[in-house]
Amino acid sequence: TVRLWDVATHREIAALTGHTDRLSAVAFSPDGHLVATAGADRTVRLWSVTDRRALATLTGHTGAISALAFSPDGQLLATAGADRTARLWDVTGHRQVAVLAGHTDAVSAVAFGRDGRTLVTGGEDATARLWDVPARRSVAVLGGHTGWIWSAALGGTDRTLATAADDGTVRLWDLPARQEVAVLPGHSTTHPHVALSPDGRTVAAVGTGAGVLLWDLDVASWRT
Repeated sequence: TVRLWDVATHREIAALTGHTDRLSAVAFSPDGHLVATAGADRTVRLWSVTDRRALATLTGHTGAISALAFSPDGQLLATAGADRTARLWDVTGHRQVAVLAGHTDAVSAVAFGRDGRTLVTGGEDATARLWDVPARRSVAVLGGHTGWIWSAALGGTDRTLATAADDGTVRLWDLPARQEVAVLPGHSTTHPHVALSPDGRTVAAVGTGAGVLLWDLDVASWRT
């Protein structure tokens, strides 16, 4: 079940049912009109926030789906699956438009760049991959982590990428150079997640059973 809550009144306003197994991913579209959900039943469902009803069920993944993300313009949805693929979906047309294959194990992280032309994926094979969205092809593989990458986030300028893995580190990457520039240790090794502030100056990381760690990227000591 997916539940919608009114943030101002702190009350539940809808319960959206339809998935047949555990849910693991949820995201609002940029305009707030849609919610996308996905999980172990291998489907993606699109919901109307206004009407509180399902609009479409997207099928194609052959394994559980662990992450999803809308493109900045809301036209595409990216999903990450245990079937070793990321997939792109036409949100308006309710259809699959690309299968992005290359990871050698489950894919568990997806993140779009600010202009929607770059997609980052990460997974159990300990690599992050950069994809050219219009061309539907991989343009770089970033290696360095020694464990499963659970989360990826891009900074406001799309210059800095942060990835979090169960090797206990957050790593920062210079995307234009496609190089690792920092290893930030000390966070949880269980289901870690990472976020970059809109100005790209602060990194936050969290994991199961751990507090939130913050790094100031203006401080020179974090660089390798």
